[in-house]
Amino acid sequence: FVLPLGEEEPSQQLQIELSGLNAGSVGQKISAPTPEAMTLSDEHLERIPRILPALGRLTTIEKPSDFQTMLLASLLLYTRNSLHSDVVDRLIAVLVSLESMLLRDHSEPIQSSLAQRLAVLTKEGVAERADLIRAVRRCYDIRSKFLHHGLRKTEDQAAVELVLEATWHFFWDCVSHHERIKSISDFHSKIDASLLGGHRVNLAH
Repeated sequence: FVLPLGEEEPSQQLQIELSGLNAGSVGQKISAPTPEAMTLSDEHLERIPRILPALGRLTTIEKPSDFQTMLLASLLLYTRNSLHSDVVDRLIAVLVSLESMLLRDHSEPIQSSLAQRLAVLTKEGVAERADLIRAVRRCYDIRSKFLHHGLRKTEDQAAVELVLEATWHFFWDCVSHHERIKSISDFHSKIDASLLGGHRVNLAH
């Protein structure tokens, strides 16, 4: 199903009626969001038929490569962000899904490695890549403040939106071209070659 951002989770209402000092009655109900009409652009309608067959093949392949196995697991992590309306909860799901795909091992510096690889996978120019790298670092700051201090403040909504958009395009490209990538090692080698050459990763080749 599709709902406007922020209305994904039904809210609960608790009603207590007091009579003197005693609770006369207690009632609880779930307030489901009201469906709203949403319009998809011609671009979205054109691209959806192309992605669905590729996604179908990914989920039904009999002998998946290690890349396809990792991609499917990461997609399941990524989709959890749609179950939350809170930005911090969404960021946690998104960043974990990216880490599982973009990091070679646990010895790598997480923020810088992920930010650079996501940038070279989704952005063309140097300025655009620099903006995305800064946005990824801001998102890690937001996540860290919640995990270590319980703070849910989102001071930089633009950075969050930039990372969410880049993540969407990243997984779209991975699903679209999963049959062209031989292995996780091949995937990371493509990224490393682009980092050295300065060009954007083309997963179709």
